[in-house]
Amino acid sequence: MKPPVLVCLLLACLLVVPCLAQTTPAPVRGAARPRPAAAATPAPATPAAPPVVIQATVNGSPITATQVNQTLANHWATPILRAIIEERLVRQEARRQGIKVPPEAVQALLEAERSKFASQAAFERQLRAQGYTAQAYIEKLMTEAMLRQLMDRVSAVSDEEISRYYLDHQGEFSKAAQAHVFLIGTATIEEAYLVRERLAAGDKFDAVARELSKHASKDKGGDLGWVSAAELPDKSVAEAVMTMEPGVVSSPLRATGGFYIVMVKERRPAQIVALADARAQIEATLQSAKLVSRDDYLAVLARKATIQVNWAPAKPLQQEYERLSVISVVVNGKRLELPQPPVKMPNGTLVVPAKPVLQAAGAVLTWQPKDQSLFAQTALGKVKITVNSPRLIVGSDKLETRDMKQPAVLRDGTLFMAPRVPLEALGATVTWDAIRNRLVVDMPTETMPSPTVPPKPAGLERQ
Repeated sequence: MKPPVLVCLLLACLLVVPCLAQTTPAPVRGAARPRPAAAATPAPATPAAPPVVIQATVNGSPITATQVNQTLANHWATPILRAIIEERLVRQEARRQGIKVPPEAVQALLEAERSKFASQAAFERQLRAQGYTAQAYIEKLMTEAMLRQLMDRVSAVSDEEISRYYLDHQGEFSKAAQAHVFLIGTATIEEAYLVRERLAAGDKFDAVARELSKHASKDKGGDLGWVSAAELPDKSVAEAVMTMEPGVVSSPLRATGGFYIVMVKERRPAQIVALADARAQIEATLQSAKLVSRDDYLAVLARKATIQVNWAPAKPLQQEYERLSVISVVVNGKRLELPQPPVKMPNGTLVVPAKPVLQAAGAVLTWQPKDQSLFAQTALGKVKITVNSPRLIVGSDKLETRDMKQPAVLRDGTLFMAPRVPLEALGATVTWDAIRNRLVVDMPTETMPSPTVPPKPAGLERQ
């Protein structure tokens, strides 16, 4: 029996439809090509927690690497980063100046350090105790050697500097006339004539001096050695000594506090010390003035560098390096607390607050609001500084004009001046200390004015 037609048609449909579902239909001309379905984006995986690194344990209680790093940051961030920055500064400056430390020099330094210990093992224990590996310690020695060479170059003295000092300080290299003097001091004129009689009778000068002299030289037989006129006990004695012939014994000489009998054994004329003989002394003097400490030199390098501290625990270093650029003023050895810091003008001239600097140098000040002028006076001079003028008026009766190179200016109500010309006109010595970034003013104490100071005119306190 044949199946009904309807049943066959149903079976055919069931077989055909699945096949059609698995067959790609032919593209229709002019129709858009269908896009493949996008793949589903997988959900991001949760990152695994970093492993906990145990650096040590105490009775089973762990000390983690995180705890170690936190402790370093909280307590040692600033000194650690400062040391690294300083090493970088030294290496960069040494490279700029062409300074190198040869391996044999480093080895010599290492051997010198090693020789301070009883054995190689003791030396290595010390390195470990200080936290150094052998290579790290060698690097430290190299940096220190570079630093010493850099500092030596700062204090080096040239032939030109020696010659200039010699010419500018001739008084230091002039030897006054000298005499080899023997002296006997007495309290009365009678004692002085007794001494003179003993000497005239042939007694030895040194024997009489030991017996009768009241002067401190009696134990040496009255021998004062080689002395100049300024070193003798009285002006009358000096005048006699400088005119006496060698071997002659003087008559009694009246002087402050008593009487003297003197004899000149021999004399030397005044003379000038040659540059060749004075060279070592001059070089030592100049080197002493140029000597710079390790900290000061590192501050110079840091001041010239651009340093940016980003590590939060060491941020105080940033303020420390910024403060190095602040210029200070020192008057007679005392650093001034200024209401406003000194300023370098666009032309490179330094200006300082006028009132506190001049007052610290002992000047009496008077402010004239009418022409905006400040008068300053010491025992050695008087000056007039006018706002917006580079001219300095010097003197009281006979006036003189000097150029300050930079007009005096008002900044936020404070008068600023270029300091060198006015301070020198008032008797001060002014020097610039480039190493310590400061202006140094030395005012002789005898030039300080009388303590009687006139009352301040209105407006002066503003300046």
